[in-house]
Amino acid sequence: MSHTLEVANYGLPGTLDKRYDVLQICLVSGILNFAAAIFRRRFFWAGYNFPMRLVALGRARWRVFLIQLAILACLLASFKLYLPHLERERTAQRAAERERKVESFFQAEAEEDTTREIDVNLNGVAVKRHPQSLRAPLPITEVESALGAPDTSTTDFRGGQHLTWIGTAHQLQAAFNQGRLYCLAREDRSTGYGVMVFESPEAWHTY
Repeated sequence: MSHTLEVANYGLPGTLDKRYDVLQICLVSGILNFAAAIFRRRFFWAGYNFPMRLVALGRARWRVFLIQLAILACLLASFKLYLPHLERERTAQRAAERERKVESFFQAEAEEDTTREIDVNLNGVAVKRHPQSLRAPLPITEVESALGAPDTSTTDFRGGQHLTWIGTAHQLQAAFNQGRLYCLAREDRSTGYGVMVFESPEAWHTY
């Protein structure tokens, strides 16, 4: 029986990208105006013996040129100061989105055996839990489609692939044998405790 993975794959909010685009447009506009002012100034003073009216006009353009220069300097300073802050915000939002995807994927793929309970050590405390098993041996492409590109990727000596996605509070490692998922390991990043889910509930265990 085929298994279709249904994990929402929302994009990042566009607010940060819009602010970044507006800042870029302002900066480009300022540079273009600045270049145009330099061109007009050189063209205007290319001749000699201008009437007084034209000289006054040249002074007015010089003042406009200085104003544009000040605006361009402010735009450059704003761009330089705001860009690191914007990047930090975008990084935090990407991490939060990754955390949501990690939790959604794990809940969708780790199926509990509600018919029995076993004693386990969870976060240093002895508790009873229903063992879990994987719903289906998903291919790598389907896992990456749900979670996005992994943060780390390694290959063991047998050729098996191990991909890791890191969220804000948890990380999820998926192990593949011949391109098929056979193990999910979900770990609490603050404590280091986690759980490993295999195709059989008999192999399920915490660590």
